[in-house]
Amino acid sequence: MKRGDIVVLSSAGKKLEQNFRCRGGFGIIEYVQGSIAEYPISVKWWKEDMSDSFNAYFKRYEIKKMKKRT
Repeated sequence: MKRGDIVVLSSAGKKLEQNFRCRGGFGIIEYVQGSIAEYPISVKWWKEDMSDSFNAYFKRYEIKKMKKRT
């Protein structure tokens, strides 16, 4: 994962209670810290209808790259 990637919650991320605000939305990775950080990936997250945005922090297994739609 790198800066600028568009991401959604992975199936593991959807199972976690702490990610309730992020279900159904998408995000863009702002930066990735070193592996020492507890939640190394900072993401600007939008709700599905783009009515609200906020910053969220994730571990790598909680998010995945969004697939391209054809």
